Amino acid sequence: MRGWDGRMTADSAAPTIGYRARVELSRLLLEPKLGAAPTVPAANMNSDQGDGSLNWKTYGWGMQSVWLENILQHQPKRWLPDSYSSYDDLLEAAVEAGRQWSGSTSGLDFMALGQFRPVEIQHPILGRIPVLRRWSGPGTQPQSGSGYTVKAVSAEPWTFGTTHS
Repeated sequence: MRGWDGRMTADSAAPTIGYRARVELSRLLLEPKLGAAPTVPAANMNSDQGDGSLNWKTYGWGMQSVWLENILQHQPKRWLPDSYSSYDDLLEAAVEAGRQWSGSTSGLDFMALGQFRPVEIQHPILGRIPVLRRWSGPGTQPQSGSGYTVKAVSAEPWTFGTTHS
């Protein structure tokens, strides 16, 4: 992360670690107040679905990034979880959790932004026919950027022309 220039390129692991660290920081701050999210099977790792109860994952609002920025800028004691002695310790734990998120032993290749948030471009009709799918669109491709960059892309799996049920 020290050598990262801040660009959200598809081949860089640093943006993915930063994204995951931000998610973990929100979890560390909100979980003591709202409770833990229900565990989901590994196949649904990015799913926010649960039992319908309020928890840190289901609680969201449009200005959440502003809230997080204010928490980090002002560092109010009431928001610091009891298990951390300082915001520096909290941030360190969030970055470490973000770095270890993948569970991959193959290094940081899995965490390259383009692999983490690819875009799928496929013809909505011809893409459903196995024989034609190969020629009806470029398929899944790595992408750069995020929802917080000028080249804004979705935080959810982004698709064009395909439908996922």
